[in-house]
Amino acid sequence: MPKRLIKKIKGLLSGNTETPIARVIPRGEHDFPEEDIRRSVLTVLDGLTDAGYEAYL
Repeated sequence: MPKRLIKKIKGLLSGNTETPIARVIPRGEHDFPEEDIRRSVLTVLDGLTDAGYEAYL
């Protein structure tokens, strides 16, 4: 975790403006039960989407 955080901070400070590409796994291709997603998480995702951001879980 600390190494990834430091790398991310260095990337931000160096002017690296590459946008990471999201790897979207369709609902039918993962085994994450929908019941395990907290309502608060869905509320945040909906809020971000409504504000014009792309939001993924």
